[in-house]
Amino acid sequence: MKTILISHPTLIVPEGYLEITDITYSSSKRECHLALCHGERNYLIVFPDTVAFRVMDEREMGEFWSCNIEYASFTQGSVIFQVEAGGWRGQDSHLDNGIQHGYFGNGKVAEYVVTSHYECLNIISASPTFNEITSDANL
Repeated sequence: MKTILISHPTLIVPEGYLEITDITYSSSKRECHLALCHGERNYLIVFPDTVAFRVMDEREMGEFWSCNIEYASFTQGSVIFQVEAGGWRGQDSHLDNGIQHGYFGNGKVAEYVVTSHYECLNIISASPTFNEITSDANL
């Protein structure tokens, strides 16, 4: 099954090296925080109502390789993509059914993927928010 992605228009960066620098999860808040570095700029993406997440490197990202991806919508420089088909949901019917029928998050969650030059965060959560951060102290 092909993975179909849609650009999530919240975080657009110019072309260049993108690095995931930190991933933290708060079980009491059910939030996953993802810190990214792009040149001199640092970003914090917050995924609320996190159901599940996995961190993958290049060995584990087969469903997101370019030969397996189709874009239903693509914005140049997009960092966050929503997975419409395939991906993790395509491998696990429990996750797919839970999302489609509202079992997780009363129907407000979706699958997202954030890729950097080495790592990838694949997550099922409510729609993410992001902030540009000015110092590491904000992490």
